[in-house]
Amino acid sequence: MLLLIVFSSLAIAAQSGSSDKTGAIVSALRTREFGEALALLGPALRRSPNDAQLWTFEALAYSGEGQKTEALASFQKALKISPEYLPALEGAAQLEYETGDSDAQALLERVVKVLPDDPTAHTMLAALALRRHDCAEAVTQFEQCGPRLESEPSAMRRYGICLAKLERFDKAETVFERLTAQPDDDPHDLERLAAIQLALNQPADALHTLGPALANRPSAVALAQAAEAYEDQKNTPQAVSLLHRAIVENPRNADLYLQFADISFVHQSFQVGVDMLTAGLNQSPKAAALYVARGVLYVQLADYDHAEADFEKAETLDPQMTISEAARGMVAEQQNDLDKALAVVERQLQAKPDDAMLLFVEADILEQRNPEAGSAEFGRAVEAARRAAELQPDMTDALDLLAKLDLQADNNQRAIEESREALRRNPDDQSALYHLIVGLRRTGHKEELPALLQRLAVARQNATREEAEHNRYKLIEESGADAAAGK
Repeated sequence: MLLLIVFSSLAIAAQSGSSDKTGAIVSALRTREFGEALALLGPALRRSPNDAQLWTFEALAYSGEGQKTEALASFQKALKISPEYLPALEGAAQLEYETGDSDAQALLERVVKVLPDDPTAHTMLAALALRRHDCAEAVTQFEQCGPRLESEPSAMRRYGICLAKLERFDKAETVFERLTAQPDDDPHDLERLAAIQLALNQPADALHTLGPALANRPSAVALAQAAEAYEDQKNTPQAVSLLHRAIVENPRNADLYLQFADISFVHQSFQVGVDMLTAGLNQSPKAAALYVARGVLYVQLADYDHAEADFEKAETLDPQMTISEAARGMVAEQQNDLDKALAVVERQLQAKPDDAMLLFVEADILEQRNPEAGSAEFGRAVEAARRAAELQPDMTDALDLLAKLDLQADNNQRAIEESREALRRNPDDQSALYHLIVGLRRTGHKEELPALLQRLAVARQNATREEAEHNRYKLIEESGADAAAGK
């Protein structure tokens, strides 16, 4: 692909007045006769090997021919002769940017040093910041693009998404209002705008935004957002009606059942919520979140046996319940290859044998391999988790994992003690509450179970609200289609 920078380079050449030696080259580049341009540049460069403009023209011709390696080499020769020659800086920066090379950042920073108001350079710097997941820096760069930003909807959209992630909702709302006013806007921008308005506690505005979507085969996302808006306006019947419609049209979307269960919980319609979640589990019998939500509602009905059964089923379906976000991130790239993940962690432990997080991750990976209780590998997992908890007493994840392992080994009293310690440090630790419930039930001490199940239900409901907020940000970031599909 021909670099966009060719046009500014040619404009500079034209403004400076083309000489006989460059006129034919410029003409060939303008007409995209890149082979002809290269033929002309050969003799010209032999006559003038220190001409940065000629090397830049050669880079542009190579780029037009699709020879990016040669193009970059020519740009670098131009910059060696004239380090601040803007066309060469911009061209090299764009090539490095397109190939994902780490040099792009430094080149773009040199561009904006020479030309502080260059919108293209700031847009690319913003994109590089997004690759690093640095929304604050991306917003700073986007805001230096000036009016040019509004002419590029994709860049404007990324700007709005970052503003929302930084919780600068007022500005994000303005950005998406402008995007949705454009005739060729992304249809999911309506859903993003509605999500922002719901975050701003503007349900009426969200319903107004969703109006066009609701009138024309709305997605599950739009229906769920409208239901949330109506519920915020205390119009529960309309919220329930929309959610019911969304569920009928998308019976495998677990998030819709969870939203219905939340409304049922708030309005103390516990049995109605149980019935809807049961219908959802008939569609998605491996959805751990639905078992947890139903267990919460069973607790409110004082049906503790069914509540315990649902919590136990949820943990069986979701073996990652005890793993922390930090640990999950460390093994994410090897999540389908536990042997590789374990090898990586063990190499790191050789250098840092007393690193509590590494020990915890080692224990978690070993536990995921489902070793037999009493086996050498099981013992390694227990020892690593115990050592992590000793080195970092406030690491409740290690205590939770240790209690889980002790329950598997029928060391119930030890699991009870570890769970109580974890709860002393974090009273809302759901894993610790669950493990304590299991341990007490196994040892016949059932008098505490109703109160503990109530605590677990409250902790889970609080977590559900937090997850709803997280999912709202996720919706803003991803396409509505992906969100509706639960991807």
